[in-house]
Amino acid sequence: MIISLAGVVLLLAGCVTDNSAERQGQDSGEAAVPPEESPDSANGDGDPPGEALAVSSTTSTEHGADLRLEIHALERVDADTVRLEFAVTNDGESVARFFQGLSQQEPTTASQVTLLDGDNGKKHLPWTEAADGSCVCSSWDGEQSMDPGDRIEGWVQYPAPPEDVTEMTVTTPITPPFLDIPLTEDSGAEPPDGELGEPRILDLHAFSADPEGAREESGDELAIMLSADVLFEVDESELTEEAADVLEGVAAEIDEASGEEVQIDGHTDNTGTDAINDPLSEDRAESVHQALAELVDREVDFTTEGHGSSDPVADNDTEEGRELNRRVTVRFEH
Repeated sequence: MIISLAGVVLLLAGCVTDNSAERQGQDSGEAAVPPEESPDSANGDGDPPGEALAVSSTTSTEHGADLRLEIHALERVDADTVRLEFAVTNDGESVARFFQGLSQQEPTTASQVTLLDGDNGKKHLPWTEAADGSCVCSSWDGEQSMDPGDRIEGWVQYPAPPEDVTEMTVTTPITPPFLDIPLTEDSGAEPPDGELGEPRILDLHAFSADPEGAREESGDELAIMLSADVLFEVDESELTEEAADVLEGVAAEIDEASGEEVQIDGHTDNTGTDAINDPLSEDRAESVHQALAELVDREVDFTTEGHGSSDPVADNDTEEGRELNRRVTVRFEH
């Protein structure tokens, strides 16, 4: 069954933000902060933006706990450019080292914040300068840490989607995706100055889903993400009876594929310790390997690896997110 972009993002991110701060707090189990109570900008440069379109808080980022990210505007600048405005507030009680929170490639910028156009199956990356490839976006250079209560405001400009696109999804490295952010007209902002690089608009991967897990197709590669809750009992690595039917289907696809290498990766949520999660994820990957080796009729090379809780695809602060993170991924060329 092919699912919509919104369904894909929900499946892979677990905790999804909503366009209402009040509803977001109810859905995620976190207390959403009303936008009008947001503190002023830490650097005192101008008034804080108006009411947020969407709010997400995280307590599981290496850059700092209890960071709040707000989306304030997504507006067309001209026929070629749209502009995203956002703010990040440190709601925690300790200093947050946030300077690489939204980009490790260009610290103190939001160059890894992207826009998804679900109507046309496209991913929009920020405009870049032709001269040096840098992001056309604001920078908080010099503010490499945030004290409790500090706030950073920023913007990013992107290649525009077609005129009939009226909403987009915003993705960031530290929060679940912000779904269905309205794209409005006439921001009043200036178009990017200088010569720009080529617009970076990528094709979205094709996804499908069923109750046992999810699938991702990118080029010639297929990744089948199987729910560990279907394959195993809690804290166990022995396959359940229900797993047999699931793995028979995976084996049939491997037999029909052209690739000769199959990578199997085990993952857990973050409950428990690394001393438990790391070997558990390895044992689960190996159990899937042994089962598939018996089911696959042709010669293939299997490689297995356990990642513990180090590679989540969803927010471990919610039960839905933890369920998505407990998975075994089988990857091969098809």
